[in-house]
Amino acid sequence: SWNSENAAKKSPQALIQHIFRYHPPKNGEQCPTDFSDSTMKKTLLKTIRVYHQDKNPVDPHGLSWHLLCREITKQLNEKYELYK
Repeated sequence: SWNSENAAKKSPQALIQHIFRYHPPKNGEQCPTDFSDSTMKKTLLKTIRVYHQDKNPVDPHGLSWHLLCREITKQLNEKYELYK
């Protein structure tokens, strides 16, 4: 299950891998494979787009998935801020 406190402690790569493993996206998107420093910002942005709540509406995905995506996006945005 999702634990935002633990998520905040993970590196960006570990967080993304955890999200894709335990909460695979509904659109079938695969986990990124390039986590190099030069592409991490782009990888985070791509993952934010996959999980953004606007891309995962309550209908047809359900409220719990929508709310989970909102929390995932929040955690990813916090990691993204480190690369600005």
